[in-house]
Amino acid sequence: MQTGQVFDAEVLIIGGGVGGLTLAQWLSGMGHRWLLLEAAAQAGGALAHSDYPLKWIPGFAGISGRQYMARVLAEVDAARLLCGDQPETVEVLRHGFALQTRLGRNVRVRSLALACGARPFSPYPPAPRLLVGPGLAALAEVVPGMRVAVLGGGDNALEHALILARRGCAVSVLARGAIRGSALLRQQVVAEPAIAVHEHCGALQPACDMAGVSLAGQRYDYACVFYGYEPVPVLAQFPQLAVNGLPAEERGVFWLGDMTRPAYASVLLTQGEAAVVARKLDDYLQRA
Repeated sequence: MQTGQVFDAEVLIIGGGVGGLTLAQWLSGMGHRWLLLEAAAQAGGALAHSDYPLKWIPGFAGISGRQYMARVLAEVDAARLLCGDQPETVEVLRHGFALQTRLGRNVRVRSLALACGARPFSPYPPAPRLLVGPGLAALAEVVPGMRVAVLGGGDNALEHALILARRGCAVSVLARGAIRGSALLRQQVVAEPAIAVHEHCGALQPACDMAGVSLAGQRYDYACVFYGYEPVPVLAQFPQLAVNGLPAEERGVFWLGDMTRPAYASVLLTQGEAAVVARKLDDYLQRA
């Protein structure tokens, strides 16, 4: 699709990860016209760049995020994807919304679906040798024999500690409080001789330089931060879309996925939410 023209649709999906793409597929099945706006150069979200096996996706044992998203994308109309772009302004109309994007596209829709996801959270400024968030690609520069500090105590922290230990690294898990990961992961970490676990470390202040990281009196080659996620703040950027901090569903604004702060985020939960939002949009569009 080209810039400099007006795009009309019933629904604009903002965010092209697994939630937004699943919603697009459902809306197509229901006969609704949709567009999808994705800030990255290609749709698929973080999963599209992950070679880590997804857990317990029925019918897809051992499939990686990259492989799974390739299948999802193959079932979506690529002509409706507006990638490398994001909203600049949003005007609330009597019956819908008018948006202008960073690339100058003008979009008019009757409803909005926010599927912007979440990004890895770190209380630290970007620094050399400080890696934030999960993913095998981020760990590519960590080689066998290195000393690595893993900050965090949840499933992501423990999973990546195991990955690094099995790679031949000496790993220290430093949790601010108690370890919170699943029982199985805790057992595996305790049984791994290359991993040392330190709980109740409190607030940690890594000192990073080009050669490594100093932390809690120790020197490491890298520190990896796994402090969870923070939602992309779309409603804070465009408060006219919210009522009391939540999407204004009565105006045709809906949300789904990790930006809703689910207690237990997962691919399947996000895809299930996409199906529910598709039904809500279908009802709204019939009434509007």
